[in-house]
Amino acid sequence: MTEQELQAIEARERAATPGPWNGVGKGFETYIEARNSTVVTSAYIDDEDVAFVVHARSDVPALLAEVRRLQGLIKQAEWKRGQFGDLCPWCFGLEVNGHKAACPAFGSAT
Repeated sequence: MTEQELQAIEARERAATPGPWNGVGKGFETYIEARNSTVVTSAYIDDEDVAFVVHARSDVPALLAEVRRLQGLIKQAEWKRGQFGDLCPWCFGLEVNGHKAACPAFGSAT
């Protein structure tokens, strides 16, 4: 995924009605609401689609945050590799979630 694609998703996410979203009704009388206003209406929407739409409001920001976090780890590993050549970047203190990561090859952080 390119930076431009991620930025476009982030822009759409920021422009959408803030959550949480809720599915209200069933079948032909289903709508999605957020903060007491209707966000999405449909002539008919089944329960699985309602669940997907409702959860997308919180899932998309979480997925974007995880992509950005992983991109940061990749950049950190690339920087370490640039500093230390082909030596294992995990062995040089790469941090994951604020903790020194264990080396996948040797099993312990140094």
